[in-house]
Amino acid sequence: MRIRLFATLRPLVGGKHAEVPALPGETVRTVLDRLIAQHPRLAGEVLTPDGSALLPHVQVFIGGESIRHKQGLDTVLEQADDMAVFPPVAGG
Repeated sequence: MRIRLFATLRPLVGGKHAEVPALPGETVRTVLDRLIAQHPRLAGEVLTPDGSALLPHVQVFIGGESIRHKQGLDTVLEQADDMAVFPPVAGG
């Protein structure tokens, strides 16, 4: 699965995207755990230290819809889903 990353997360993975193995039926949590395992610099930037929740201002979108409006980290992925991760961003 190609995961699009934005803002301050891009330098932590070395680009705009990261490729992570994902199978239909797996959860967002599983894929994010793999992403962090592949890119340890993301640890503490997306999930809480114990990995149980997204950090408060991090947004994850699946197919253009926030997982906060679905089942959160337990949202099940379909084969054609795409994922985007947005860190907190400020400015104007």
